[in-house]
Amino acid sequence: MDILSAMTAFEQQNTIVLELRLSTAKKGTEDDFWITCLAHNGSAEIGDLPPLASVSMSFLALRVKSLDAALFRALYALDAQLALNEFASVTDKKA
Repeated sequence: MDILSAMTAFEQQNTIVLELRLSTAKKGTEDDFWITCLAHNGSAEIGDLPPLASVSMSFLALRVKSLDAALFRALYALDAQLALNEFASVTDKKA
């Protein structure tokens, strides 16, 4: 599965719009690469509302060598965060 297909399917499944941010950082003597994924409400423009969920991960911490691998790991983590937030909102409405 390519990156575009994965991102499109993720957006459709979760009714969100993805925003990806890539950045570099120095960790000790090593260069590191960070990926940040944000999930935005699909019915609003990015920036109009706070993100529904977000995750930020370093390549060194993930121990991955490719952007594909980092993106898939980040999408899994973002999916879990979205689920936790959805569960919390349902629980709050019942209380």
